[in-house]
Amino acid sequence: MAVPSASWAAGSVTYAHHDRLRETQLAALHPVRARLESDARTAADRPTGKRGQGALVRWSDRQGAHTATATVSPRLRAGDTTTIWLDGRGTVAAPPVTTTEAVSTAVGVGLVTAAGATVIVGGAWQGVRRALDRRRFAQWDHEWETVEPQWTMRHPR
Repeated sequence: MAVPSASWAAGSVTYAHHDRLRETQLAALHPVRARLESDARTAADRPTGKRGQGALVRWSDRQGAHTATATVSPRLRAGDTTTIWLDGRGTVAAPPVTTTEAVSTAVGVGLVTAAGATVIVGGAWQGVRRALDRRRFAQWDHEWETVEPQWTMRHPR
């Protein structure tokens, strides 16, 4: 009962954390439609080495036209439009955590917790079992030292 409970608790806490993080991000960021000025590039293609796919994007607002590098879907090409996220200063920001990401992270944490708890409980069980076996075998050896001479008619010297 402890392993499933620990797994559920870990997953629930992780999901709640990501849900709060998403709400915070959505309150601080706003989406903007932008047009790609270049094809999406992988991290290996970019000097920054950041994860994800980066592309040069252009968007317009009340202050005029803006250009920046943003994380986009890898299948997008120059001329395609996408949604980027801006912070309160108008700087491109990472997109907020999605519900799918929150759920998958929570499930992953729950599974890792279950595996870890199973290893710990199984290891503790094996340790207790071996200690009890050693004690029982030592007791049998002691009893045999007492009984064996009488059965074989040998007497200790």
